[in-house]
Amino acid sequence: MKILMISSESLPFSKTGGLGDVVSALTRALTAKGNEVKLFIPCTRENLKSVSDAHMTLAPDEELATSEIRIHRPTENREMEVHLISEEHFITRDGVYGDQNKPYPDNCHRYALFCRSVLNAVMKMNWIPDIIHTHDWPTAVINSYLTLSPWREQFARTGRVFSIHNLGYQGEFPLRTVHSCRLPGSKIPATADKPDQINLMAAALRDAHKITTVSPTYAKEILTEELSHGLASLLQEREKDISGILNGIDLQKWDPATDKRIVENYSAGSLSGKRKCKSALLKELGLKGADKPLVAMITRLADQKGIREAFAPETGAIRRICENLDLNFVVVGTGEPWCEKEIAKLDRELSNFAGILTFNEELSHRVEAGSDLFLMPSRYEPCGLNQMYSSRYGTLPIVRHTGGLADTVIPFTGSEEAATGYSFYDLTSDAIFHTVEWAVRVMQERKEDHKRMIRNGMVRDFSWEASAAEYIALYRQLLSEI
Repeated sequence: MKILMISSESLPFSKTGGLGDVVSALTRALTAKGNEVKLFIPCTRENLKSVSDAHMTLAPDEELATSEIRIHRPTENREMEVHLISEEHFITRDGVYGDQNKPYPDNCHRYALFCRSVLNAVMKMNWIPDIIHTHDWPTAVINSYLTLSPWREQFARTGRVFSIHNLGYQGEFPLRTVHSCRLPGSKIPATADKPDQINLMAAALRDAHKITTVSPTYAKEILTEELSHGLASLLQEREKDISGILNGIDLQKWDPATDKRIVENYSAGSLSGKRKCKSALLKELGLKGADKPLVAMITRLADQKGIREAFAPETGAIRRICENLDLNFVVVGTGEPWCEKEIAKLDRELSNFAGILTFNEELSHRVEAGSDLFLMPSRYEPCGLNQMYSSRYGTLPIVRHTGGLADTVIPFTGSEEAATGYSFYDLTSDAIFHTVEWAVRVMQERKEDHKRMIRNGMVRDFSWEASAAEYIALYRQLLSEI
């Protein structure tokens, strides 16, 4: 099967969140199953250092660009075929979406140009895919372009699949920017409550053949008013075309038995190395007490992640947890300035708390390996990856029962043999506190239950094998329908 994968980011070239992990892993998994997959992403300035000279050029795209558009390949051989598109004025920037937590004001124009360039490049290659798979708002308008000439005729037998990774980010722009997409205004709908804005994701929800989300539970949740972010009526109209396919994780990259980023390797059958990882992490963080539970968070400091209930001054659960429970706590993340300020304050005032207001991949591996419990109090979570990384590393997840967290964590309430962690339903400071308190008590007083949950989680299959097979089945079903 010929599959054109189009995304705004993908490892190892760019990553701002889980999308970069998922697109890379899915592309490799589909390729490994014998499919011919071409992945297109924008080329950042940093990428220009590691790509070949352009193997193809496109003339400027009418009114959207005045400079030549170039298509590059990575200089190193990789497990997937990647094409990076550069254009000096609009597409190629330092950031994927913006700089210093501020989006580029011309993002609508930038990604419309990128999307048109991908389709024009594929046509120039004379390579017509069976499936075009787009991801989130930056690539959403491709589904609308494919209903118009000249692409409609060229891709008449091509199936269109659009994946929602996070409905909270929809590509909403002022109505005056509609010309940036070079689409008829009727092709980019505005939502009922925001008539002065265009909504790129809404366009894809209307024009894609099939819609996927990144977990089965999230596929149901987005049909509700509460979690549809204003798109409930449109999503409900497309309900029969929506399916939830759980993300996998990269089991080679995230394997405590072989991970070179941690001080000592370990496995479900031999956990001694995990204790050494914990000791090394505590020393790195300046925390004391190897026998105390170490609870971790690695997160974007955004409202979606439950940060207000966790960190709000005076009422947040984390201060209460650190002041009332005999444990250590580490938070790694960046985001909302007020939250970064509160985390810095907790770090100064609490001897059992460490706040790391930065992020890097190496540190995340050390934290996963060295911690005992991992907290994810998300308001909503389309899939989530850290709870799966945590299970893989023998670090029991504590999650809110929502989206992919509900699909990947089997909660322990006292006797469940198959349990892999803990969950709570209400997003409140009290619920966070009492669930962490319960997990700490089980770890200290019910050691066999705790060990069994560790082993249960470490041997669960979170690979991309099953997920890729579900996507292939969806592609085949779609091709049989068009």
